[in-house]
Amino acid sequence: MKSDKSHKRVSAKEKTRRTLKKHLGVSLYYLLRDLMNRKDKYLFNKKTFCAIKAKLAARNGQAIADDLEFIEFLHSQFPHFESEKDDLQNLLTDARTTFDEISALGVPLENARILDIGCGYGETLLASNEYGVGFALGIDYNPECRNVFEKLKSNFEPSKVEHTNYLSCDFLSSELESDSFDVVISIASFEHYDDPVAVLKACHCALRKGGYLFAQFDPLFLSPFGAHRFGTSGTPYIQNLFSDQTVFEFLAGKRADALIHPSKKTQLSIKDPYAEMNRWTVRQFDELFSQPDQWEVVSYRRRQIYKYYFMYLLFRTELAKFAEEDLFTAGITILLRKK
Repeated sequence: MKSDKSHKRVSAKEKTRRTLKKHLGVSLYYLLRDLMNRKDKYLFNKKTFCAIKAKLAARNGQAIADDLEFIEFLHSQFPHFESEKDDLQNLLTDARTTFDEISALGVPLENARILDIGCGYGETLLASNEYGVGFALGIDYNPECRNVFEKLKSNFEPSKVEHTNYLSCDFLSSELESDSFDVVISIASFEHYDDPVAVLKACHCALRKGGYLFAQFDPLFLSPFGAHRFGTSGTPYIQNLFSDQTVFEFLAGKRADALIHPSKKTQLSIKDPYAEMNRWTVRQFDELFSQPDQWEVVSYRRRQIYKYYFMYLLFRTELAKFAEEDLFTAGITILLRKK
């Protein structure tokens, strides 16, 4: 299945998050995080807020959705995110964070057969030996990711990675044996899958009875950075405030990704500048994962973000057509157990 993982240098803030999660435990960490996030409704960048408010007051009445000059102005107010490809250590830290969270939720990993769909560079495969995993298979649509995986794999003793395998193909076309895995992992991928319904069905088929699906994905399309154009512009809600045509013209001016999405190799167009996104809402994902005849929901958590709540205050008219749960839910983490 197609992957869209853009790895960033691990900041001091992210290291702190990981440390707190490890020492506080998953449940307490997320409870405290959600409480802390709510303060952002009231504590925000007043300078940026006032600058945008003044610019709005001075506009000539043109619809914001079609205003290329205004999108450039917002771009000047929000720096883009500097990112670079992670090194091996950071990738392994990401994988350990995933496994630690899965373990904390009560999923047994010892001698388990693991499948990671949209596995990117295969960091979960490389770290799986540390958790006693019996076999780990990764699948990703992008062959360039497998090339990176093979290079990273060469840093390990053969005995540490001999239980791993990597397939460069679409998960839905992989023809895996049914009822053959204990755990399926999907990280930062469900918001990109062309057909999430088919993917979930395929996960169910691949798992043995009682097996687990752990999915963690963000940012959702209607959330502040759901456009997934972090490296080009840090403007929150750019996909909600402006028309596809205006955003495409803006991206073309920045030559973003040469207007070809790097993972899917999809040509971005004036009709769809977010060709790698499925644009699903929170409610759609909720309905997708609510199949009591097929799955038991062991754990379900939304990641709320209010850091850009002031944009909702400034653009309430433009954003009113979107549900608040979509605007402020950045991601979803869910653990399902196959019945």
